Amino acid sequence: MTDSELTTAIAIARADSGMSQEWRESVAKAILETAQAHFDFIVDQLIDHAGYLFVSAKEKNALGAAMRRARKGKVIFHTGEYRPSKISGKHSVMRPVWRLVA
Repeated sequence: MTDSELTTAIAIARADSGMSQEWRESVAKAILETAQAHFDFIVDQLIDHAGYLFVSAKEKNALGAAMRRARKGKVIFHTGEYRPSKISGKHSVMRPVWRLVA
């Protein structure tokens, strides 16, 4: 693991550690629902579907950990593609494209 990857992993773990189990379960459900509703998706679509879960900066920061859990749990997989974010203020940052594991 590179220094950059380690730094990212630590930041994601730190963001996730402050979240309740109820929030984690709600986000896991929202990820599954979003994946089922779309052939593929980026987190923008998850936020559109369940934005009420990502109101505070703390919740937004924990989104990465939730997506990692869904990937490791074999709920979704990264297609290898990226699409620009449409969220205002994100400056079209490229987002990974996810798909439901069949």
